[in-house]
Amino acid sequence: MMGFGRLLGHASTVVVAHRSVGVEMSRDVHLGCVVPMNMGWPVDRQAVREPAAAIVSGLPLFTKPLRTRLRLISDAFGLLLPQAPFIQFTYAVVSPIPRTLPGVHARSTERIWLNLPPAQVWVYRKG
Repeated sequence: MMGFGRLLGHASTVVVAHRSVGVEMSRDVHLGCVVPMNMGWPVDRQAVREPAAAIVSGLPLFTKPLRTRLRLISDAFGLLLPQAPFIQFTYAVVSPIPRTLPGVHARSTERIWLNLPPAQVWVYRKG
């Protein structure tokens, strides 16, 4: 199976998992990815040895306070290459990061209705 690192053409993709099961699965599936083992956020900066080509997150951001979500996206952009994406999988019906946040461009997929519960993927870029 092709991992996110290969999909993005760069081995320094960071996959952030919420539970240890997610981390174990990420390690097995996403070949060539750096997977911090701290079970969530913040990402251990020492685990990210070079700027990342992408950060892929399945953390339940929408349930976190807005201040925490804003700190997370700011920290994430500090770990990324310029214009690299922060990719967020969510079950929320709205963007977990405010779409009107200055300096952040957001776009999303259509809702994935075949997923139970229905999900959506948001891509955030700095700039």
